[in-house]
Amino acid sequence: MIKLSATEQVEELKREIFDFEESLTSPRYHSMSQRKKTQVLQDFLKHLSQSVLSITFKSKSNGISLEQLYGMQEEQEALFLTKYSKVNANFILGHIDLQDKYNELNESHVRMSDELALKLKRIEEDASQIKQLRSELQFCQNDLSSKSETISLVQDELELLYINHLQEKAKWKSQNQLLLQQVYALQEQLTDKIDDAHTSFERNYEAQLSKLKQQLYDVQDELVRMYDQGVHEAGSLQRKLGAAELVKSGLVYQLGSVLVSGAKHRQVAQIPLGVLKVTKEHLIKVISDEITAHESLDEFTDAQKGELAKQHLSYRIGKTVLKDLKGLNRLKKLPVDLIKEVLAFNDEKKRIEMTDKEEQS
Repeated sequence: MIKLSATEQVEELKREIFDFEESLTSPRYHSMSQRKKTQVLQDFLKHLSQSVLSITFKSKSNGISLEQLYGMQEEQEALFLTKYSKVNANFILGHIDLQDKYNELNESHVRMSDELALKLKRIEEDASQIKQLRSELQFCQNDLSSKSETISLVQDELELLYINHLQEKAKWKSQNQLLLQQVYALQEQLTDKIDDAHTSFERNYEAQLSKLKQQLYDVQDELVRMYDQGVHEAGSLQRKLGAAELVKSGLVYQLGSVLVSGAKHRQVAQIPLGVLKVTKEHLIKVISDEITAHESLDEFTDAQKGELAKQHLSYRIGKTVLKDLKGLNRLKKLPVDLIKEVLAFNDEKKRIEMTDKEEQS
């Protein structure tokens, strides 16, 4: 291994410092982690310290050699002056030349020592800057670590909130599905109940309507039978009783009979009641005959027109009045019966008009 002098070591150290400064700006250095960068700086500082110690040691060694050389020179000069005063002038000149060279070497050594001291000072300044950079780097590293911990905590909280949100969303979705199922089930139940109620109502309505129709037909048949029987009996009675019975069945004869009977039996106080009773019975008979006379119009050639006239509002109201007058205890219900008859007439009229429109369309 070749040993270098102090000057060569200083030059070599300058080149190493220059190369190291260039490496600090390279992309490879920037891509290193903070820990790796710190290790590289520490290694270079250690190398600088070792180089400075080596240069200092060599400088001190050179200083000791120069002092010995100075001592030897002085001894040689003294010896030369005492023993060899008559030496050849050429030898003296050579010695003087050697002295000059020695002085030049000494001056060069002093200059190199100054340069080395200056370079050492620069190295110390660079080491101070590197130390400051290390301190700043450590501070940045600590700050980065603290921020990383804060970011980690925030990320954990966000993840926890997101998980809670997903759980709440799943719970809300499950509850909505359950409510929808309950609503659908209730809707189906209500639909079934409505269908059942509608079907039951239609059945009951149809059954009641059929029953009412049958009762109406039975009443009509009974009325026709009673009418035919009444007409037949009335004809027979007229043929049997004759004129005398016709007179006695009249209202005039009946009223006179009540008055005579009351006066004969001294029951004058009962005469008004008897008169009212006879008048009521006669009025009921007249009303019944009036109503019965219009029930069947088969003997008329224009019976159809008569049936249409019976559907008029005037006939229906008059028939209602006669029915209520027939039962005197129903006179209180006469206004209500009239209103019902008018409403029924209007409903039938609207239904007929709608039927006509449907047939026309």
